[in-house]
Amino acid sequence: MTTVYGVTRYGGVLQVQRQLLYLDDFPRQHSLKGAMYLVDALFQSINEIFTGASHIQKWFTDIARCVSRGGNPVEWETPLGLRVVQPYHSIMTQTMDTQLQRINFTRATTAPNVMKQTNAFPPNFIHSLDSTHMMLTALYCHKFGIKFSAVHDCYWTHACDVDIMNVICREQFVKLHSQPILEKLASHLKKFLKPAEPHDITNTLQEELLLSLLNNVPTKGDFDLNQVKNSVFFFS
Repeated sequence: MTTVYGVTRYGGVLQVQRQLLYLDDFPRQHSLKGAMYLVDALFQSINEIFTGASHIQKWFTDIARCVSRGGNPVEWETPLGLRVVQPYHSIMTQTMDTQLQRINFTRATTAPNVMKQTNAFPPNFIHSLDSTHMMLTALYCHKFGIKFSAVHDCYWTHACDVDIMNVICREQFVKLHSQPILEKLASHLKKFLKPAEPHDITNTLQEELLLSLLNNVPTKGDFDLNQVKNSVFFFS
């Protein structure tokens, strides 16, 4: 599950090894090697089965890397118009010596932390869409006089109104994801493209790579979103 959150191979090994240690009939001394083998197989299987999702995740990651290497934090707007800016910046450590002791101070700089910006963008963007879906569901429930409450991705209402909320929830999901979300993201991020300084080869290459990524938005699959409206277990 944590693949979509940018889990690393090392993090995946730790998760799998933890589960292997719970198995009484699995040799504990082989738990690390077993976890490493299983993680490689899992990652390969995920990429083969969920090719479209894996491609989009890589597209997100490559974009975030280009934007942050250019000196900007990654930002975007949700379909509701909410501006989101990732607050991950490089940390500077300063040392001050006193008569009693040495004190270390840390403070954030204006330079983005490239690794954090890159790893966080795919899950943060997806979470922003999930929160948009929640807000749309809440707004339409209010429109129809239905009480609504939520914690993360758990939606509540009175038992007598669950069927109505189920319809609203699915309709808003279909409307949300029928929009050209990736195309709008690419258009928004093009504002980071600016002429590089003369003889600045590194920034020029980053600009060219970012432009190439934004001009090649991943194509949609052939899944019929309207099937969500009749899916019992889509939201249950």
